[in-house]
Amino acid sequence: MNNAHIFALYHPNLHNYHEKDVLIIKDKQLRHRITNILRLKPQEPLILFDGTMVYNITIDEQTLAKKDYVFGAICDIQKPHPPSTPLFLMPTLLKKEAFEHVAYYAAQMGAYSLQPILTQKTQRAWNAEKDHERLFNIMIAACEQAKSFTIPELRQPLKLEAVPYVQSESVGLYFEDTRQSLFEIATTLKNQKPSSISLFFGPEGGITEQEECMLKEKGFISCSLTSTILRAQEAVAVGLGSIASLIR
Repeated sequence: MNNAHIFALYHPNLHNYHEKDVLIIKDKQLRHRITNILRLKPQEPLILFDGTMVYNITIDEQTLAKKDYVFGAICDIQKPHPPSTPLFLMPTLLKKEAFEHVAYYAAQMGAYSLQPILTQKTQRAWNAEKDHERLFNIMIAACEQAKSFTIPELRQPLKLEAVPYVQSESVGLYFEDTRQSLFEIATTLKNQKPSSISLFFGPEGGITEQEECMLKEKGFISCSLTSTILRAQEAVAVGLGSIASLIR
């Protein structure tokens, strides 16, 4: 089935609502999105996903007849296709709005995980419950839009000195103004075929010399993105998008 023009919506724990060949979900908000926002009619297709399974359904007419319920005839059930090379996104924890963009890019471009990193220039605190909930919802919206059905794992912030060393079969990259271009890195990735790739992005103004030495000691390789200066969240979009396209 070609899913390019079919709407996709997230709902947790879909297996709890699977009855024979039908999904029956009591959820007022989900029904509102389907009938009032998307304005789907009976027999029209819809994708529902929960991060572990993807359901292709058609809307049953009972959805319009019964308030607060969604009825969907199941056409197909699949597991999301994990990337052959996981991308571990490790951006510096930026200011609220900028980091929201980063979270969106992480989900939109298929990162395996999002690990905020605390550097010497980090200027904000992390509210574990509020930040996690807000960023998770942003990633859900990105997954729905991009039809990327594997939701990145959102991890707790980690100090730069606690970042693990790059393993022998993996690659770690950080993006700074350097002689080694992204094109050269692309050739390396194509030939090496690493088991995973970790991508570190620094804060506005870059990292300190001490932090750069620390990254090199941990096995990270520097790479230049563009000849111009990018905002921190823009660097994530360019770097993550470029690497993701190279390994897909």
